[in-house]
Amino acid sequence: MKYLVDTSLLIELLRGNEKVAELLENLPKPVYISGVTEAELLSGKECKQPDKERKIIELISLFQKINPSNEINRIAGKLRRERDMSLLDALIAATAIKIGATLITLDKDFERVREVKVEIFRRTR
Repeated sequence: MKYLVDTSLLIELLRGNEKVAELLENLPKPVYISGVTEAELLSGKECKQPDKERKIIELISLFQKINPSNEINRIAGKLRRERDMSLLDALIAATAIKIGATLITLDKDFERVREVKVEIFRRTR
């Protein structure tokens, strides 16, 4: 089984959530992220600090990144139009659809996307 990790889960990991770290360690490899997730993580204000940016780049390198392709863009456009999603979430969902992966997230909004299997991670510390 393939897994695509949403940005929300990686933010929670960066905040030190050990349950997220345990979950990610136990997923079958490779584990995927969208190129959108990379951009979202690197757009944070904390990346103005070189050590924080380096930490995020190191984290991203642990995953197999899937950049948006023409097909992913078309799927995302349709999802955004039909499900009233943000463009970034639509691109992440479209990536999961394209590679046939289960999307792991904290965001319940992804449950609207019937075309992708979604696992909602319950935030605990």
